[in-house]
Amino acid sequence: MIIDTDNLFCEGCPALGLRDKKWIKHCESLREKQIDSTFLVGMFLLCESIPKKRFVYDLKTDYNNDGLRYNLRRELVNGENDIDLLQYLRDNFVLIIDCAFCPLYKLESKKDRRLAATLCLERHNHKYLDLNPSAPIITIFPKKVGFLKRKLPDLATRVKHSFRFNDVRGLKKEIEKHKNDTEEELLETLNELLPRNKQIPKKYAKKLLEFMLVLDGIFQTPQDKRNEDLNLAKELISAAKQDLIASKLLFDSNDKANSIYHLQQATEKIAKAYGLSFFALDKTDLKKIGHRTPNVFIELFNEEWVNPYLKLIQFTNPNFKNDVDVKKFRSIVKTKQVEIGKLNADGIEPILRLNRRLKEKLGGKQFSDKTKKKIKPTLKIVLYDSLQNKKIVDRIMKEVVDVFFDSVFVKTFSSFSILYLISVVTYPHFEYPRYPDGEIKPDEYNNLGVTKYYSEISEGLEEITTCLEEYIKSIIDCRNKLDSILDEEE
Repeated sequence: MIIDTDNLFCEGCPALGLRDKKWIKHCESLREKQIDSTFLVGMFLLCESIPKKRFVYDLKTDYNNDGLRYNLRRELVNGENDIDLLQYLRDNFVLIIDCAFCPLYKLESKKDRRLAATLCLERHNHKYLDLNPSAPIITIFPKKVGFLKRKLPDLATRVKHSFRFNDVRGLKKEIEKHKNDTEEELLETLNELLPRNKQIPKKYAKKLLEFMLVLDGIFQTPQDKRNEDLNLAKELISAAKQDLIASKLLFDSNDKANSIYHLQQATEKIAKAYGLSFFALDKTDLKKIGHRTPNVFIELFNEEWVNPYLKLIQFTNPNFKNDVDVKKFRSIVKTKQVEIGKLNADGIEPILRLNRRLKEKLGGKQFSDKTKKKIKPTLKIVLYDSLQNKKIVDRIMKEVVDVFFDSVFVKTFSSFSILYLISVVTYPHFEYPRYPDGEIKPDEYNNLGVTKYYSEISEGLEEITTCLEEYIKSIIDCRNKLDSILDEEE
């Protein structure tokens, strides 16, 4: 932990009688979680002290009608929920710090409050502010309290603006103005690492910063979740391959209905494995999705963790628009199931034609080179910001990142959209082939479009399956190589 809450030095502090070690430890652990989930700290909001029974980063405590979180919520996110507030703070690199651990408002004397705030900030909480010594500080104090600036002149010079506790109007403007400065500073830092002829123009500063946040969000997936998700993905792939074998055997024996059923099952499992292997879905999501395979993609667009992946696409392909209407999409999947299932060859062909175009465009060298050219320099600065060691970063870029991108990443990432199209034409058949009295009778399958184009669909799914297996193997190999590099360089 940044602060050892088990060994606090509080001698001579007027608030010593208010100290609650258990509460302090709880609050500071939540603050550190917020720090861990923030790409960088570019600004501090410095408040007087932690209240007795609630804490700004503890969403289980009540700030419905008053208090700091209530005031910030009204100013920064138009009164929306607390989750939106914390996300806003992360997106704008803002960390909330308290001068003191104890509830200083319980002290009668404002003189004692100022002294307690100063002592605790000097002895303990300055360590948070030292995370980025160049970051400005905005104070949010009640009237005539806060730390004694003459006692802490170095911190006093970093205070760029002060707000009253109950009136933070104008804070959002200050935060967003500073974020623009941060974007330019990061761009300068990145350009220092790049050759002169590869410099990134200033107009891309905002996009660059967004993309760095994207990568940081992806990298922060906990390791134990990665392992669990990859293992489950591999199990699904293995089961999908068995479904594909069964599907081919049944197709060759002229049992078209059951063949298409197993084709749908294979598609469903591969789609779920994709979601898991990109650390986007978990076991709970798989249960919600059920057998309607397009729901995998609906869940992706419906969850906030997909934003990094969408922004990644937008960064490499500026014309991409995320305008998916999730509710409408979900309704179509549910209500148009029979119509989609009964599509004839003429109805299926345009979908597969689009599939072929996507395969040609996304799988081509131009798309691959363009994606790598945009992502890799940004990834380099993310690594440098984290490791602060150019030698290690250069090794990681050469021995891990280059290998990963040159082998499977772009190919796997681009094939996801192709899998979506296959899922659309196959998902209705999780149900109908099994029941003779269903909306689509087993003997109708001989004339369905999905049957007519069976070879193209099954071969496409086989390619995607192989690609996903290579991707998962590459993730594991690159992770092991990364661990090896970090161990060697320690």
